Parts: sequence; C-alpha cells; structure tokens
Amino acid sequence: MEALVEETPESIDISKEVFLEEFLARPCTLGNCEVTLSGFQDDADARDVWNHLQNWLNVFGRIMNVVRLHRLTITFDYAAALAQIDQGTGTGDFVTPTNDEFATGVAMAVPILVDGVPRIHLVGNAALFSLLRNEDTKESAIALYTPGTRVRAYP
Repeated sequence: MEALVEETPESIDISKEVFLEEFLARPCTLGNCEVTLSGFQDDADARDVWNHLQNWLNVFGRIMNVVRLHRLTITFDYAAALAQIDQGTGTGDFVTPTNDEFATGVAMAVPILVDGVPRIHLVGNAALFSLLRNEDTKESAIALYTPGTRVRAYP
C-alpha cells in the first residue's frame, strides 16, 4: 500500500511567471457592477483607490464567485451610505454599521434584490480601502486582514 504524500505550497516547484500565467488564464467571475466613490479629496485620489481596488476584485474574481456583485460603494460617510441602500424588499428597513464596545464596522456585503434576483451591494469605508494603495506596508496588510505579513499573489 502506498503512503499518501500531501503536497504543500513549499513542495511545489513552480516559478512566479508560470504561476501568474496560469492564474491570469483563469476566468474572472467579476461582471459589470455599478461603482460609486465619494468623499475623496479629488477625482485623481478616487481613481487611484479604484485602480487598486479593481485589481484586487479581479484577483478575488479568479478565486471565488463574485458574479452577484451588483454595486460597490466606497465612501468616507460609511453609515450614511448603508442607510441609503434599498434592499428591494419593500420593508423600509435600513442597514446600520456595527459600532459598539466590541467592534466598529468598516465594510459590509448587503444582500439586495434586483428584479427578484438576489445580489450584493458591497459598501466600504474609504478610510480603510485607501490603505490598499500603499502596498507592502503594515496598514495595507491590515486592510487585507493579514496583520504583520506581506500579501503575495504567488508562491
């Protein structure tokens, strides 16, 4: 009977170039979604954040299914943006961010109905998403929930 040998990321011999080529050949599930960025100092600042965020969305779209992402809102007035979301249910309920002694919310995937189809409206605090521009910093790593480590897109 043969022993099962489990491959680990460290045991796989693959170059960065081969990995990136194979990764980028995967289909991206990110479709067209409406994007709103607000509260930035100027249009150039908003475009810079959007360019970095769009790159990450394209990475995530190759790893997981994000086809139901309908709308993306990145704003410095996070609570107001959540309160304005129409979930399409007709209940008149509005969404509020977590803000208590345990945590302060900075991003939320809000379920909505669009023409009877379940979709997602992703809302994020621009103060957090702006940190993604400064790659290889502790702040950028925290924005990606990887404190103290460098995020890499290759082995």
